[in-house]
Amino acid sequence: MIDLRRLKKQLVPTFVSNAKRQLLDSNCRRTKREFSRIHALPRFEEGCTDLLGTEIVFTDGPSFVSMYYEIFVQKHYEFRVCRKDPRIIDAGANIGLSAIYFSRCYPDGRITAFEPDPYLFGVLQRNLNSANVQNVESHCEAVWTENCELSFDTDRALSGRLVSRPVESDKNIRVEAVDMRRYLTEPIDLMKFDIEGAELDVLEHCSDKLDSVDKLFVEYHSFIDKPQRVGDLFSILQDAGFRLQVKSIHPPKQPFMGLKNAGGMDMQLNIYGFRD
Repeated sequence: MIDLRRLKKQLVPTFVSNAKRQLLDSNCRRTKREFSRIHALPRFEEGCTDLLGTEIVFTDGPSFVSMYYEIFVQKHYEFRVCRKDPRIIDAGANIGLSAIYFSRCYPDGRITAFEPDPYLFGVLQRNLNSANVQNVESHCEAVWTENCELSFDTDRALSGRLVSRPVESDKNIRVEAVDMRRYLTEPIDLMKFDIEGAELDVLEHCSDKLDSVDKLFVEYHSFIDKPQRVGDLFSILQDAGFRLQVKSIHPPKQPFMGLKNAGGMDMQLNIYGFRD
């Protein structure tokens, strides 16, 4: 849950001129109002906003607020690079906010975005077109260990994921998957993995190719009904030469009193891998 009272402190620098402060204060108030409006919408209802200076479509209000806050306010994916045209892979692009952010930071960059959910992929393409993004190549595919077709559970928001034992329902669909190794044949400046539980399988499969990646973001998902393998993930990344920073997502205040969250997970981590 976003603390709207702290948003102004996140957005307004300490030292700015009075005119700039008035403008920033106005922008902050508008952003807070828009956040409140969007966050109050019914779950999984499509809507739109002009927070990015153009019409952006979202598929779930609270999910959009969370993504926007992390990407454009807290700038989770900001990084330094020496060249003008960095190579970026965005696996789990959702409705395209991260791809738009990368494109605006690096208009000469080469960005490849993957989103397996056909519905979200359609929204992603609409948003890229609306934002006049020209340097993102988008694929309606899951990144995986081979080229194949897989079962996928969709919620049309943030938590769609590949499943090994599909339950027959209108939320279970078939999606195309691509072998991630085929994209690791050149230097990668940043690779972002937000693939809802498939990250360990894919990184194990690509472990001998990770030396081509300079910076790596992984959202790790630990599901209640599966073994916790965060140690294996750390080993893969450290063996590939990464130093790590780790942040827990929504950590429970009393872990011994129960860990399961709404997504069936007992732990989520943001893992940042970088070189010395």
